[in-house]
Amino acid sequence: MFNSLKSKLIVPTLLVVLVLVGAIVIFAVMQTHRLSDNLTHDRIISMSGFSENWLETFDDMSRVVALSVSRSPGLINAIDTWMDGYRPAARAEMLPYLQVTAREMSVSSFIIHANDGTVILRMHDPRTFDDDNSNYHFVAAAMQGHTTTTYAVTDDIPFGLLTTIPINRDGQNIGSVTAIFYMFTEEFVDDAARIFNAQVTVFAGSRRVATTLRDEHNNRVIGTHLDNEEVLNTVLAQGRPIYLQTELLGMSHTAMYLPLRDAAGVIIGMFSATFSNEYAMSQTNTMVALLILIGIVGIVVAAVLMYFLIAKSLKPLTTLSKIVEDVSSGNINVNIDRSNLPKDEIGVLTYDVSILVDVIKTMVDDLSSVHTEYVKLGHIHYRIDDSKYQNSFKEMIALVNQLLHLTTTDIKEIVDTLDLISNGDFSKEVQHNVWIGEWVMVPNALSKLINNLKGVSTEVKAMIEATAIKGDLSFRINADDYKGDWHDIMEGLNNIAQAVDRPLKVIELSMREMQSGNLSLDNINKKIGEVGVDGDAEHYNGVFRNIIAAFDESLIDVASYVNEISENLVLISNRPVPEPRSMIKCVWVNENERIRKNREIE
Repeated sequence: MFNSLKSKLIVPTLLVVLVLVGAIVIFAVMQTHRLSDNLTHDRIISMSGFSENWLETFDDMSRVVALSVSRSPGLINAIDTWMDGYRPAARAEMLPYLQVTAREMSVSSFIIHANDGTVILRMHDPRTFDDDNSNYHFVAAAMQGHTTTTYAVTDDIPFGLLTTIPINRDGQNIGSVTAIFYMFTEEFVDDAARIFNAQVTVFAGSRRVATTLRDEHNNRVIGTHLDNEEVLNTVLAQGRPIYLQTELLGMSHTAMYLPLRDAAGVIIGMFSATFSNEYAMSQTNTMVALLILIGIVGIVVAAVLMYFLIAKSLKPLTTLSKIVEDVSSGNINVNIDRSNLPKDEIGVLTYDVSILVDVIKTMVDDLSSVHTEYVKLGHIHYRIDDSKYQNSFKEMIALVNQLLHLTTTDIKEIVDTLDLISNGDFSKEVQHNVWIGEWVMVPNALSKLINNLKGVSTEVKAMIEATAIKGDLSFRINADDYKGDWHDIMEGLNNIAQAVDRPLKVIELSMREMQSGNLSLDNINKKIGEVGVDGDAEHYNGVFRNIIAAFDESLIDVASYVNEISENLVLISNRPVPEPRSMIKCVWVNENERIRKNREIE
């Protein structure tokens, strides 16, 4: 038992304190016994006068505050608004102003009445209004134009000091304002207790509505009744204050009871202050001087003793503090000798700290392994063994493993999708709802990629069908629907189709011109140029240039053969040689006629 840190610190300290306190109490009783009666009498007289003056200050304050509020233009306008029928708006306008005023002037609450006694607004209970308070004498007096300051007990105020002032506009009474100081609150009696250095109670009749007195369970004895017939008869029945000796918590006290009256002079409650007679004895100069001297000596002695005792007992804490400091700064390469630990609380604490350091070391090693295995070596299925940990540490490691699992799952889904794409399968539907936060950019990017590939595939298929199947070389992809390299690819496909289409167009139109008898290369190029087709082979590249050039050479050869035949036929027939174009046309016509007759014979 005496090896515990608690014993080492508390037992010597208690012994010193008990000795000092015992000496102080004995000496104080001996020195103050003769002065207690005189001091008690003087204090009760001064307390009575001070209490009455203190309560009167609330009278004056409530009058000043109520008068200030009654003259507020904003409040008068709000009452006009209420009288005009806009009651919710009026209350909404009044409430913030009254709350600010109450806070700035230290008033508990306000009540605004209409000139017929109807409650317009209770600041402390804004939801309750429109009830008739004209039966209260202070409201009735305000309806007659009189100002009233009174102690009062109402349905919603167990006990308070109220000042009610009429509100006038242009000489007409339009309502009243009541400024309230709560006397039934803990704050009120606690403030009074600090001022008087006494136990304070406010009574409504004989019932305690607010008090600093507490029962054996440390609960305030609110709601209980005073059963002292002498006090009840003197104060409540006769209206006279009373001072008497009483015993409270096993100690001698002096109690003061003052009557509290309403505006009609009726006694409705009491104000009580009860202070210890022992306190009066402690006010003497001799006792103060002796207590200070003894206190100083006792403090010095206790400080010296506690210094040596605590310094010796807590010396191991210096080493332990250095270890904790190293660990908190990130240095976990510390070793704690557990072989010679003391059996007191410091030894237990040192052992617990060493276990904590071991757990932190293990955790750091496991997290380093995650970096090595998962990041550096790419073992994406690596997980930390959380069976080595307990409670919150186990939960934290489980969260790390869960993060690794989710990341691996996400990577696998991305890889599977890309694998399908690489195999030409663009049918994968990316699930967006399983990705959260910023991770949604991954499925968004995959969806865009798949959609682009689907679009490219569709466009290429359409071009193949148009060119290869339908023979429509004029088909073009709308490349403006794509961006970046996708646009360049689509534009490239269009360029390929155009490159193939142009030379074929030249040959097609040239053949049509030849069919009509035009075998002049220059004339053909001129004709097809009129429809926007360039027949000059020099304007083409590669095999397309070679095709057009070969076609042009064939055209020239054919024209040469036709001209030569035409000239020979003219010579044979001894007829003048016709123009080349006419001759060619004649030859074509004769040839066509021959073919037609052969078909008819067959």
